[in-house]
Parts: sequence; structure tokens; C-alpha cells
Amino acid sequence: MSAVRMSESAWEDKVAERYSQEGYEVVHHPTHDLLPFDLGSYRPDLLVVKPDGERYLVEVKGSHKPIPVEKYQEVAKIVSKEPGWRFLLVTNSGPEDALAGERKPLEWDEIDSRVAHAERLRSLGEYEAGFLTLWTAFEAVLRKRALDEYSPLESLQVSSIINHLYSQGELSIEQSDTALGLLGIRNLIAHGFQSSTAEEAFARLETLVRELIEAWQPERNLTFSAKSNF
Repeated sequence: MSAVRMSESAWEDKVAERYSQEGYEVVHHPTHDLLPFDLGSYRPDLLVVKPDGERYLVEVKGSHKPIPVEKYQEVAKIVSKEPGWRFLLVTNSGPEDALAGERKPLEWDEIDSRVAHAERLRSLGEYEAGFLTLWTAFEAVLRKRALDEYSPLESLQVSSIINHLYSQGELSIEQSDTALGLLGIRNLIAHGFQSSTAEEAFARLETLVRELIEAWQPERNLTFSAKSNF
């Protein structure tokens, strides 16, 4: 059964199983007496307790359902006020290489390095490889912005993050359209298809990455420019 077709309850069980396999204690649909804060009528899907005592409240959503982002942002704010607690939103279309809560976006120095590496690949005429490398930097920039300003959105699929950042005025309509268009090219290349527009796509993505770093991390602008030769 594919993740896309998996029911929400089955996806919840799969997420819980992955945490359990890592040695975490998992409680399905925790009652209010297990929580040190008042979430009103809201009841999360999972309470995950790590061996070190850190706790995650996890909401599991299928990709076919609309996500009430503002509601979950409010929950995340309440939960984050309690030391050692964090709220996570997990969908069956987000990254799956690591457990939610354990994966973190690249740090800014790592993003700089990815951009510089992408530039080197482009200089060698490796436009498709350079584009994919630059895309990892772009997606990390988006996820860091989501983590810093709109937690718990950083674990969502990138198209959802793009749409939400646009709705919040973080991306212009031109930037949003460019990002979604480039996502299609990224998927094409990543899945083994040829792209006749990789060189042009690299230039557009390069411009977008530069614009976002200048807007969201202005103090890094000179460092970024020097390393990536914009």
C-alpha cells in the first residue's frame, strides 16, 4: 500500500511504530491529564516520550486532506512554552528519511557550501547536477524560515511550505510561481528524465535563493555572495 493511499489511521500507526522502534514511548490520543497545558478541545494523535525525557505531541495528517495551518501554529505556540515539549505536524507526503523531530534543516554555513558546490558543478557544464544541489540549498532555506517563523510547518512537503509562505507574504507571487515551476523541473530531473531547460532553470533558482537569503538573512548577504560568486 502506498503512502498516498494509506488511510490516516494506518499512517498514524506507521508513525507510532517508527518511534517505538527507536526506543521511544508512544501514547495514542493522550488524555488531557497527561499534558501540562490546556489545549481546549484539541487532542493530538500521539504523545512521544524520548529516553532523555523530551516530549513530542504529534498530529498525523494524510496528504489528501487540507491542513488548518493557523490552528496548528496556535497549538505549537502553546506547547513550546513548556520546557522539553514540542508540537510536530507529520504528513504522509513529507520527508521520511528520519523521524519527525529528529531531522533538522541544513545550517546556514552548510547552505553556503551547497550553493558553492552547485556553482562549481555549473562551471563544469553539469547543469542538472548543479540544479539538484542548488535545490537542496533552496529547500533548506524554506524549511529554516518555516521552522523559525511558522513551526511546525518545516516537516511538510515543499509545495505546502511554498504556498503557506506565499499566503503569509513571505514570498511574492512571482517568487511563488517561480518556485512551484522549478519544483516541476526538480521532480523531472530527480526521477531520471532529461531536461532541456536545466541551464536556464539553474539561473532562475540561483536568483531566487539569493533573493530569499537577502530578505531573511541580510547579515549573511556578503558571505553568501562571496562564496557563491553571484
